[in-house]
Amino acid sequence: MEDVAREFEELNPNVEIDITYVYTIPDMFAEVMNEAVSKAGLYDGFVTLPLILGSAVQLGAWRDLTQDIRDSKSIDWQDVLLAYREQIAQFEGSVYMYPFDGDLHSLFFRIDVLEEFGLAVPRTWQEYNDVAKGESLLYQIFLLLCASHMFHILH
Repeated sequence: MEDVAREFEELNPNVEIDITYVYTIPDMFAEVMNEAVSKAGLYDGFVTLPLILGSAVQLGAWRDLTQDIRDSKSIDWQDVLLAYREQIAQFEGSVYMYPFDGDLHSLFFRIDVLEEFGLAVPRTWQEYNDVAKGESLLYQIFLLLCASHMFHILH
């Protein structure tokens, strides 16, 4: 965060950024809510988790960014992961957050291979662990078939 702030200041010499760190989620929530209620103007922006979005918007703490994002020549909104654009950054159809970092983890199964060995698609972590541990030979065949399929897709 400090590096980004300094870089922004270098590009914008008339701007000075002072970062205030809050170290727990409850403290962050309190800061945002206090700012929303008091309208004191202590902060120009927040870097926070999206779980605070609805409460902050309902108290008028955050500005609707929808038009700004539409009008921006530097923001490629379509390049932001769909789930972030439509579920995380928005509240009641308007954009209030701009995600600048996000992690996405995906887990794919070859259903046909699972079915071939009489295994159901795992629906819980315990079921996943059970399939992953499986019988040694069965598991090796499963991995081989999955790897072989991926090899063909990649080449």
